[in-house]
Amino acid sequence: MPAPAISLTAALDGAQENPPVTTTAKGTGAFVLDASGLRYRITVDSLSGPMTGSHFHNAAAGTNGGVVQAITFDGNTASGTWAISPAQVAELLAGRIYANVHTAANPGG
Repeated sequence: MPAPAISLTAALDGAQENPPVTTTAKGTGAFVLDASGLRYRITVDSLSGPMTGSHFHNAAAGTNGGVVQAITFDGNTASGTWAISPAQVAELLAGRIYANVHTAANPGG
């Protein structure tokens, strides 16, 4: 019997960046982890300018981590399925995978 799907949500804002940034930008993410991988839908609003990059990173809360998967936005929304590895699933479930959106004004995210 396949494992049940796990649903996750996220709120994105500049206070979560390390170090924190002052911005009116906000975002939301909805994620479903199942046998197909990590399905996601992320929406952002009021960015400080055009996106220069967007990724999933791997690190503990409060620290900066390396990029583990690119995220492609169409306008202000990204959706897709990431064929996440078992090791990355363990990191995700431990709270060590995060989404980050970068702009020229906030190159760290």
